[in-house]
Amino acid sequence: MKVYTRRALRAHLLHSVAIGAVALGFSGHVLAQDNQDSDRGFTLEEILVTAQKRAKTLQDVPIAVSAYTGETLEKSNIRDVRDLMMAVPAMNTTQAAASFQTVINIRGIGTSGFNPGLEPSVGIYVDGIYRSRTGAAIGDFLSVERVEVLRGPQSTLFGKNTSAGVISFVTKSPEYEFGGKAEVSYGNYDQIILKGTVTGPIAEDKAAFRLSANVNKRDGFIENVSDGRDVNDRDRWAVRGQLLLEPSDAISFRLIGDYSEINEACCAAPFIQHGPTMAAVAALGFEIVPPDPYERKTAFNGVMLNAMKDFGVSGELKWDLGSAELTSISAYRDFESDANFDADFTQADLIKRNGELTKVDIFTQEIRLASTGDNRVDWLVGGFYSKQNLDATDKVPYGADNRDFFSILAGSDAFVPGVDNITGLELTLSALAGGGLWPAPVPVGTYFAEEGGMVQEKFDTASSSWAAFGQVDVHITDQLTLTGGLRYTKEKKDATGVFNINDPFAELNFTDVFDANGAPDLGNVYNAIFLAQVLGAGAPLPTALALLNQTISDPNFVNPFGGFAALQFFPPRNDFDRSRSEDKLTGNVILAYDWNDDLNTYFSFSRGYKAGGFDTSRAAATGNANDTNTYEFEPETVDAWELGAKIRFWDRRAQVNIAAYSQKVDDFQSNIFTGLGFELRNAGSIRIKGIEVDSQFALTENLNWTFAAAYSDATYTSFVGGPCRVTNPQPSCDPTNAAYTGAADLTGTRLADAPKWTMTSTATYTQPIGDNMLGFIQGEAYYRGKRNVAGDLDPFGDMPSTFILNASIGIEGGEDNRWRLSAWAKNITNENYLQLIFDSVVQSGSYNGYPNDPRTYGLTLSLDF
Repeated sequence: MKVYTRRALRAHLLHSVAIGAVALGFSGHVLAQDNQDSDRGFTLEEILVTAQKRAKTLQDVPIAVSAYTGETLEKSNIRDVRDLMMAVPAMNTTQAAASFQTVINIRGIGTSGFNPGLEPSVGIYVDGIYRSRTGAAIGDFLSVERVEVLRGPQSTLFGKNTSAGVISFVTKSPEYEFGGKAEVSYGNYDQIILKGTVTGPIAEDKAAFRLSANVNKRDGFIENVSDGRDVNDRDRWAVRGQLLLEPSDAISFRLIGDYSEINEACCAAPFIQHGPTMAAVAALGFEIVPPDPYERKTAFNGVMLNAMKDFGVSGELKWDLGSAELTSISAYRDFESDANFDADFTQADLIKRNGELTKVDIFTQEIRLASTGDNRVDWLVGGFYSKQNLDATDKVPYGADNRDFFSILAGSDAFVPGVDNITGLELTLSALAGGGLWPAPVPVGTYFAEEGGMVQEKFDTASSSWAAFGQVDVHITDQLTLTGGLRYTKEKKDATGVFNINDPFAELNFTDVFDANGAPDLGNVYNAIFLAQVLGAGAPLPTALALLNQTISDPNFVNPFGGFAALQFFPPRNDFDRSRSEDKLTGNVILAYDWNDDLNTYFSFSRGYKAGGFDTSRAAATGNANDTNTYEFEPETVDAWELGAKIRFWDRRAQVNIAAYSQKVDDFQSNIFTGLGFELRNAGSIRIKGIEVDSQFALTENLNWTFAAAYSDATYTSFVGGPCRVTNPQPSCDPTNAAYTGAADLTGTRLADAPKWTMTSTATYTQPIGDNMLGFIQGEAYYRGKRNVAGDLDPFGDMPSTFILNASIGIEGGEDNRWRLSAWAKNITNENYLQLIFDSVVQSGSYNGYPNDPRTYGLTLSLDF
């Protein structure tokens, strides 16, 4: 029948060109001569993707996906995942305290990286291998064949932690013909980039190899005026080796090993605003840098370390069984990162270090069996298993200037006339101890002593997960296809946390004047001092206690010492040892209709899932032994509806893909910095509605134009337990207000860093020069609308719209354009914006922020051989 003949022919063609044709195209926009209709002349080239675990053309796959070849990425100087956002409007990346903590979000949903227990919402896959931490995939692209960005939940085929989408990197396989490529770039800030790959046969048509490596170094963008150091630099390298074995036409095996390192002085955050505490830093005699982040200057006394090591080995087996293909992918990965930086960003030695040493090792195994793709009913079934161990260790010790700094902030005369209040409190409590009203004397110098604070916190987490999944494509007619998929996931996690805290000041009770039984708490600082004064005046103890109870029970009572609680940074915390398990059924349904070869439409529903777990941050810890919910957070789920169309016209010289969607996120895992730690909370729900357009046009044989845009309305529909902000706090965040709860109601507000409009466009013009040379010029524009870049949505984080221009010009020549020389520039107009702002560490009222990269430019020379 016609329906099977046509589909079988298409499947055969896709299989035969899957290796070669995918090497060309920018979401399908590279020019090609049309072999089916010579009258058409040049057209847009097809590109194959594996977004549904089998090869299909970009226009045939019924999901919202963008694909970019390695050649296109190189021509646009897109070198890593941070640059990728310039091509994908629905995607955004933010680099904050450490480069390996880069946050990726798709359609407004992402995961803050500074919490090792929190897994990403955007799944990262390299050659089909899941990277459980985004930091394992932020290095420079290394011999990339193509990158696919899948937008929306992908939990059916890709599994957990893909509730926002997937970024899939496919690297170049070994080839049986000897060859390779070398590339060198030099730019301002003394940037040097070296890249190379070589491939060739080991045994004719049976075994081949590929070796690839790169190095990227440059000076920093931010100056530390304290010592002249440049920070926020780049120093990273990577190497990858591959072995391809094909003992028969039916069997292939690909062995891959890779190793990469980052060792950078990153990431400094200049002050945006100085609060009242900056006067204390100045009083100690330290230099104060004006709060202008775009001057890219800061002053700090500590180190700025950003180190990472990532290693992995994997094996992929493909076995053609005739009526089906078996795929097995086994992998082991080992990831280690260390962030050690002067978190207060001042010359004062307030916090000696802040960061985290994290070690993650993970083993994964996936097996899939898929039909050929040319049947009335095509199917795919599979299983997945992972086992991961995570160790996270941190220290936040007080610095040498910490006591003097807080003595200034605490004022004087409240306890002992003419004496600062920190010392005065120590003297007063020692005197109370002499009278039996305090447990023990407090030597002067006890509070805020150097090396005190968080001496060490250590979290160990072990998790195991397995899943079974399947998907069926029912070709109802030659044009109408119904797809359905299900995935069942089972997960278990065990976690321990051990805390070593030496912060006697944080152990004091300044706020709770009554104990659990409603009687005056004699361990409260105010109560103890009050009793001492009354008893010292000659009153008997029963009278003194009655007077104390009467005083603190007065509705108008104001505790004069309650403000000291703001200086209690590391209160006692309980060690813990807990386990949790969960299971989830996710799936998708897609109805696709091919109107003709140039118009495809689809309507889909999908459910995404991101696992719950344990909050490995000090903000989660508590001294309340009865708090059974401490440390745990619940899974995040996404229900998404999508309507899309993929259109080709103008004799296939034009292509427009459109997707409209509505996504509801329940129990969104929000992780927000609040000045000293991160608060991880499950927000109630989020509603995201939007539309995306991705288009390419071959305007002439020499001129290509692309345009992509994304509109997104991302709003908290319920978030009553949100973080409190400093600017314009809600009544529930004001301790002096009767409505105080310690949490803000963010219901109805937009998500952080989620603009309504994002757009990107590229124009490329080529011109032959003689018989074997080609000149080219390319311009790129990127627009990102106004948004709030503060995690707590503080109005101080409102950021205006951003417009970035990039360009390159060059020539290429030789046989098959073997060499290429280009000059390039990024952020030509030197546009300034902040990626993220946050409350300054131990400096209430001050803000810091991470500025974007300034204008960069350079030359690149590459040679194919």
